[in-house]
Amino acid sequence: ETSVHQVEIFDSGVAILAGLMIVPVVFATRGTGDGGLGESGPGLMFEVLPGIFNDMPGGSVIGAIFFVMVLLAALTSSISLMETVVSIIMDKTKLSRKATCVIVFGGAFLIGLPSSLGSSVWSEIKILGFQFLDFFDFITNNLIMPIIALITCIFVGYFLKPKTIMEEANIDKKPFISRMFTVIIRYVAPVCLVIILVSSVLNAIGVIKI
Repeated sequence: ETSVHQVEIFDSGVAILAGLMIVPVVFATRGTGDGGLGESGPGLMFEVLPGIFNDMPGGSVIGAIFFVMVLLAALTSSISLMETVVSIIMDKTKLSRKATCVIVFGGAFLIGLPSSLGSSVWSEIKILGFQFLDFFDFITNNLIMPIIALITCIFVGYFLKPKTIMEEANIDKKPFISRMFTVIIRYVAPVCLVIILVSSVLNAIGVIKI
């Protein structure tokens, strides 16, 4: 329980600090239109921020440190995600861990190849008007994650029952937190996720612009 609290505090804290640093800098140097806060996802990360680092004193060093940290964040996240895939394949096929890791790494490499080349040699190839990296970013962040989160809320809230999760997390003996968790997982989170999903789709097809 202590380690869980540490992870959620530090993870959320770093995310908030990153936002407090990046958003004002982009606003001050690039404004709110395209090439500034109008960009998001890969465009903000790999086009706007490098330009800002290039314009600031010592930006090459700060930019290098920033992207090394991004690499480490992506690497550590990918390890935890791949571990689930490796475990499932090992259970189903009885392959050794080394062989399974090689297979999973190869599959991930092939899947990631279009995103790596989508801004260079494959830049002319687009999916629904998106380059590969932008397309995968949109699909995962704006569609898959809200849908999976919505399904999870419905499953936990109405089928598995919140009490099971609260007992596992050792919060079932805390009445206020238990009631808040139940209300959020059953009513608040699903409504917010539907709003996020609908707004993302409408924004993507150009009905609204956020």
